[in-house]
Amino acid sequence: MSIISSSLAAHERMAAEHPRDLDFLHQPIHFSRQREQAPDEAPSYAQPIFDEAGGKLFSRWNRNRVDSAQRLEGVPRISPAHGEALERFDRIVRREDVAYAFYLEPGDMQLVNSHVTLHSRTDFVDHVEPAQKRLLFRLWLATPDSERLPETWRASYRSIEPGAVRGGIRGQEYDDRCRSFDSRQAADLGMRPS
Repeated sequence: MSIISSSLAAHERMAAEHPRDLDFLHQPIHFSRQREQAPDEAPSYAQPIFDEAGGKLFSRWNRNRVDSAQRLEGVPRISPAHGEALERFDRIVRREDVAYAFYLEPGDMQLVNSHVTLHSRTDFVDHVEPAQKRLLFRLWLATPDSERLPETWRASYRSIEPGAVRGGIRGQEYDDRCRSFDSRQAADLGMRPS
């Protein structure tokens, strides 16, 4: 089952229900790259859950990546008070008044703005037969009219400037072929490569 939540609605609920905890959501914490980092990237990066750019609020939350980062050597530990604020926020994003749960059927496509929408899924049991196994493609889109991202997002996106090709996990497989593709696409769309 897929689950999507409005991070902006969750931010409003935190402000109304736990105002003293809200500041924690604007402080940097480490997110793990899940051992998928490129050679020039660290195993984790620091970023707040919420930050602003151009007067707009942007968000990023992935509990698994935060928990994984806490097990990495050299990553600053989250204080008990900060951890409690994250727990409260995590419960809010899962509530029925903030989250929407639905099933994706074969052939369905889900498009979300990951800058203001949180997305997850419930556990699932895959088919044994290879032809029946779950197949999911994830595509990161960067449009020529994209907005400037918060400065704190540079470590994960590399480029935060408007109109730049950005996003996604570069990882170990990002090679000259990928760089060439990004450069051609950027040129064709009048964008800047990241």
